[in-house]
Amino acid sequence: MTYVLRPLPTWPHKATHPQRDAQFKHRGRPISWDQTIRELQYEVDQLSDTRYESEIVIGLGLTEYDLRLDGTPRANARPVNHSGVELSFDTRYGRLTYATDVF
Repeated sequence: MTYVLRPLPTWPHKATHPQRDAQFKHRGRPISWDQTIRELQYEVDQLSDTRYESEIVIGLGLTEYDLRLDGTPRANARPVNHSGVELSFDTRYGRLTYATDVF
């Protein structure tokens, strides 16, 4: 599985209110970026067509400057206009897109 991060300068969905802190923890510790990507890969693999490798497009409220040359976020990257995340990938059921700004 490959993934690409894309700036999502404006939130194209209805805003969620109230927002809350994320509960993404493993054994009481926050989950790292690498662990998050591994978990995401597992979930996408369950839906993917095994004949093709699915590329995940992750839209974030970041600017182009916030992304390093290797495509990962800079350590000091912070959302600009919104804190939403949009995931999009191909599956055996067609293209799926999931979006949330709850956290």
